[in-house]
Order: sequence, then structure tokens, then C-alpha cells
Amino acid sequence: MLAYFFCIALVVIAVLPAAAQEPAAADSPAGDAANAAAEEQLEMAGPPPGVNWKRLFWQSGMFLAVQHAFRLGTEPGTREGLKGKFWPEYGQAVGNMHGWSDGDPFFVNYIGHPMQGAVSGFIWTQNDRRFCPVRFGRDRAYWESRMRAATFAYIYSTQFELGPLSEASIGKIQKYYPQQGFVDHVITPTIGVAWMLGEDAIDQYIVVPLEKRFENIVARALLRGGLNPARTFANLMRFKKPWYRDDRPNVGDPRVSTFQPRKVHREIPPGHPGVAPVDFEMTAHTQYFPGSGGAWCLGGGGTGNLRLTPSTQAVLELAGCNLMSLGKHQSGDFLTFLAGAKWTGSGSSRWKPHAQFLMGVAKATIETEDPVLKAAAQARPPKPASNSPAYPEYLTLKEDSGFSLSAGAGVDYRLNRALQFRIARIAYRYSALNPLFGYDLSHSLEFTAGLTLRMGTW
Repeated sequence: MLAYFFCIALVVIAVLPAAAQEPAAADSPAGDAANAAAEEQLEMAGPPPGVNWKRLFWQSGMFLAVQHAFRLGTEPGTREGLKGKFWPEYGQAVGNMHGWSDGDPFFVNYIGHPMQGAVSGFIWTQNDRRFCPVRFGRDRAYWESRMRAATFAYIYSTQFELGPLSEASIGKIQKYYPQQGFVDHVITPTIGVAWMLGEDAIDQYIVVPLEKRFENIVARALLRGGLNPARTFANLMRFKKPWYRDDRPNVGDPRVSTFQPRKVHREIPPGHPGVAPVDFEMTAHTQYFPGSGGAWCLGGGGTGNLRLTPSTQAVLELAGCNLMSLGKHQSGDFLTFLAGAKWTGSGSSRWKPHAQFLMGVAKATIETEDPVLKAAAQARPPKPASNSPAYPEYLTLKEDSGFSLSAGAGVDYRLNRALQFRIARIAYRYSALNPLFGYDLSHSLEFTAGLTLRMGTW
């Protein structure tokens, strides 16, 4: 799960003892040095320009080192994968990527990895000096900051999965079953950005009001650290206290009760938000396959939309899901690459109906394990990872790819100029796929919900 439990352990260890040692009124007679530096920056006429690349490099490197140390310390297969010839096996690991699922539990793929994306995003924001003090809201600077963070989170995630210091190079795990899927490549940066937005909103509308009401330092520290776990871990990567904030005083400072953060840029003026030339969707997907005895598939995806006219968009979508209703010894996934067109309602209403038609390629994979052969294989002494086959002998794999089309409609609700909420979309999908182990995955009904980041309207 890539340091998730390690993150929680650090939060518990760091928050409780350190918070208990805070003085009642202030960190010291002269004030906490880190807080004083932050306050001095907050009182400047304007934020310093540019990105602190040196600190960004070291903090993201620290995060990467923690993740790989966790992998090497807890995964025997990763340690075994260090053996063998580096370049040929690294190339095999990268070239073996296919499908959606990577064998990890749902909690790891859809909770742990989004947290990784949020941590890397916060590492960016705490070094993006121009936008460092921004807060969640209608401020244009905030949304620009988070889009910059999303770009860095995607780059970091791709490097962690396939780069020179990645899972593919350190342990070469994608070389072996079942680690070959693309789920983390999509979910980590997309849902990770949504996780960032959620923590920002919690900090703004829950943590700040409560810490102004409570004078107890431990309570303030627990609120800041516990309700923003990804930001907490990013603070640790720069050797700051878990509850540190760039935009306001430390928890022991009496000014917390009355502090009002300054605005970096003007707020977005009210009025018609205009038409977004580009937007990006981060969605959760649920598919139902009636031809397979009622099989369900849970997952997510990312979509980019390019405005062609005020009411039409070109669409590019990558999505996938894990099949959840197969047999006892079976697992599978469903992956789609689609492109097409979308019609969206125009006007100034916050409610936006839409309809879309997409075409592309779908790929389905189902694996069946033989429990007898698996038990026999596990009873034998394990083979070195470098000598193991890509698929174990007790596994039978079937997969098929084919043309796919999807047609559906839904409704969105515009929260502000930058953010739109996908209330629901229901779509029918046809895929020219052959049955796999008797499961017919050619027809499905799909339900999606999520968030849309609108560009060019703020």
C-alpha cells in the first residue's frame, strides 16, 4: 500500500507526544522559530515568486525513499527482485504492463494510492512559493495552485510506477502476476487531487473554526494532523511538525483564535462563469453486466474534455474497474480507452445536463486459480523471483479485446467557476468481446459520479 500504514504510525507517534509538550500559551517566550518565519512571510507585501526546486527535489526524494524502504522492508518479493540483470528485467517489467487490476485489495488501490497522490501534491504546494498561502474557496490563485499540484502528482506517480527509481526498477514487480495493471497510473493522480481538495475543504470549514474555539493545544494539533493525513505526511517530509500550516500561526500561538489569513489574489468576481475551454473529470465508476449473472465492476477513471462549440466537447476517457462478482477462485478486470463527443447544456444555470457518445477499445481479463495446484505450489520451496514465470502454473488466464461504444446521459452541478460535481451519469456500453469462462461482458450498464475541474473560467 506504499507507506500508508507507515504514514499513520508517524502521525500517531509524532502528534501525541510532541503536542503534549507544547507550552500553554506559546511555543517559547520568543515564539516558535518556524512559526515566526511563517508569520514574517505572511506579512510580506507579496509572496516570493517561483518554485523552490531544491527543496521540492529533496522532499519528494525523501517521500520516494520512505515508500521504497517500506516496500523493501515488508515485501520479500521486492527484495528478491533486486537480483538478476537490471536492464533486461526492468524492460520486461515495463513491457509487461496491461489490463486494469494489479492484484492489490480495493482499499489499497482506491484509498492508499490516492493518499500517495495527495501527499505528492502537497509536497508541490508547500514549495510553490507564489501560491503557498492560498486557501480553499473562490480565489483564482487556489485553483491554479491545485492544477499545478495535479501536474506534479501525475509526474511523481508515473515515475514511482515505471521510472528509473520505481516499482518496475526496484524489485521489478510488474514483471510478475498479478502486478501488471494500470489502475494505479490512473487512480493515484486523479483521485489524489480530489483527496487534496477534500482535505483543503476540511481544513477551511472544519479545522479553522474549531481551532479558534478550542484553546487546548493538543486538541488543535489533533484536529490539524488527524483531519488532514496527507498534508501531515507532507509536513514530515520537510521535517515540520505534523500540524504545521504555511498560512497561519502554530497551534500554541494565542493569535490562532483571531488570525485572519491574507488573500494572495482577488476573488473571482460573481456573474456568469463563461464556457470552460478545457475540463478534467475524476470519476468513480460502477458497471453492471446483466449477461454474467449480475456481475458488478467497481473502479474509476479520468476524462479530458476539449470545448469545440459552446454546447459540444471532444472527449478522451481512460477508465477501468475490478470485477467483484466472479467465482470463488476467480478475479478479473475491465479496461476501456474511449473517445467521442459530448453535448452539454448552455446558459447560466448551475445545473448542467449532458449526453455523450464514445467509441474505442475495451479489454477484459479473467483469471481462474486451481486451488489444488496452488496448494501444491505453495508447499514447494519458493523459486527465486528472477526464475519465476510471469504467470504461476496454477493460474489459467483468459483475456479479450475488442471494439467498444458507450452512450449515456447525466447531470452535473456547478459549485463554482473552477469545480463541478457529477451528480450522476448512466450509460449503456457494448463491447465486441467473446465470453470468458462463461461470463458475457459484452453488454453493461454504467453509473459514474465525481468531480470536474473547469479550466479557463477563472
